Amino acid sequence: MLDNLDAIVLDLQDLGARCYTFVSTLRYVLEAAASARKQVIVADRPIPLPRVVDGPMLDERFSSFVGCVRAPLHYGMTPGETAAWLKHALALDLDLKVAPMKNYCRQSRRGPDWPPWIPPSPGIRSWETGYCYLATVFGEALPAINIGRNSNLAFQVFQRAGS
Repeated sequence: MLDNLDAIVLDLQDLGARCYTFVSTLRYVLEAAASARKQVIVADRPIPLPRVVDGPMLDERFSSFVGCVRAPLHYGMTPGETAAWLKHALALDLDLKVAPMKNYCRQSRRGPDWPPWIPPSPGIRSWETGYCYLATVFGEALPAINIGRNSNLAFQVFQRAGS
């Protein structure tokens, strides 16, 4: 499937959260590229909570697409850092390049020089949603909880459904 490609470019806005499937997609692309001997270029981007590494490690018995890397729930790495870590952690023989951000530093809040938010999905529409995601995402599995999924405040509210 990758025979006619020279390289794969990934430019996705990530949250730095294990249950957000960017990291799963990244892992599978890196593994496929290593197997096919293709170069991967990852565009680095800031994440909403760059100074936070928190939460339980993945229990391998529950590995799935929403949890396929052995990392804390919030791993706090940018896409480029995550790609480099996965290359090392999975011992991939891979030509990986990271397109770095200019003037990036790990501020605890978004800086004025950060690039504009590119929604990675319809539910993650803003930086603010990214800040709240890990605190509210589990509410998606609970029908009695409304997390504002189909509103402009997705993952930013937490109330009883029907309220």
